[in-house]
Amino acid sequence: MKEAAKVWELETWINFAKEKIMPLCNYAKRILTFWAQLREYRDRPLTDVIQEWKNAEAIFVRDTEPIISELEVRGMYLKDGFTYLCKLLFGASVDIDHYWAYKVQELEPDVKCKVEDTQVLNFVRGIYDHTTRILNTLGLQEETEIDLSQYIDRPELIVDDVFMIVEKSLSLTVLYDSLVHFAWTLRKITWKYLVELYPWIMEEYVFERIREILGVSKVFTPEIKDPKKREDYTVFGYIDYVGKNPITLGGLLCMLNDFIWFNMPVDVLRLVVEGLENPLKEYREHAERKLREIERQSVRIGSHDLEKGINRTGIKKLGVLISEHLWGKPEWYESVTLSIEGALITRLTIPYYSSKHGWTRRDYNVSIPLTTFLDYMIPIVIIGKYDFIWRSENEIEILRRW
Repeated sequence: MKEAAKVWELETWINFAKEKIMPLCNYAKRILTFWAQLREYRDRPLTDVIQEWKNAEAIFVRDTEPIISELEVRGMYLKDGFTYLCKLLFGASVDIDHYWAYKVQELEPDVKCKVEDTQVLNFVRGIYDHTTRILNTLGLQEETEIDLSQYIDRPELIVDDVFMIVEKSLSLTVLYDSLVHFAWTLRKITWKYLVELYPWIMEEYVFERIREILGVSKVFTPEIKDPKKREDYTVFGYIDYVGKNPITLGGLLCMLNDFIWFNMPVDVLRLVVEGLENPLKEYREHAERKLREIERQSVRIGSHDLEKGINRTGIKKLGVLISEHLWGKPEWYESVTLSIEGALITRLTIPYYSSKHGWTRRDYNVSIPLTTFLDYMIPIVIIGKYDFIWRSENEIEILRRW
């Protein structure tokens, strides 16, 4: 992030929202409005719908063809056709077997239109929800009037909007947008590391303005007597980001990024965007390279002999405290809890699975320098594989994100 980005000026973020958030929000609203129009035809006879809107034929049946055997007639979607896309993207369909069985007899097809929910629509709804909240936080509004006339005349144009919502969503993720990346790095960060990343943040009023705009709060102040150490290892972040309903601009931007990562239905959308990569997979590969760099610089701590039944490599090294040995399948709710006393981490609570008792939690006494832990963990948290929640002034929960 360069100083020229002027992240401490509200105008920078308003312009960003107008140029990037608002167009994405508007595309989402158009798609949802188009689908709402399609829903009006649900359970209605196809012939009536086509009589009312002739171009509806393209949506429901145009790009299909019959497969005729000796007695039976089946319908088939042309895989590169618009009709097949409408089925996958917007849940629009008819019983094409029955449709073609009527057609080969030269009879009017007695079939009803179906319009169902889809993964893509759920994704679009989430995009709309997240982007409207960001705009509202900055006092902006999305497009108020949606004109569907172009889609009535050429329904194929709606696929262009789906393409654009994918493209613009990806451009707003941490890997591709510098402002989102900046906001992302402030999720949880010590003052010491913040100054290392952004030396210009020491300039008068800069951090105060950033805190006001993004909603950065003081999350944790260590009980360390040394004033300089206490300042350096004070942790800032968005208190509403993990586990709560975000209301700060920074928290909302991070949640939008997470939503895109974890919810984009890539397999379906590849039919619209050729060669589309999974955004989370792409970022994870980037993150793992960064983590390997950190691993080479890791600080070693004396091993702690865990009792029998727990992998004894679990705390050979600080980085392995939250390693694969301590979790099963990665989920957001899986965590390790650390208890703090002054300048030390004194207890480690680990989820433990027993075939007899199921999931339980076990406590282990440890002696880990708090400052060493934060020096090691904050870069890893910033990269995004893990996150912190302060459950109380003296208790940290570490969450694994993937």
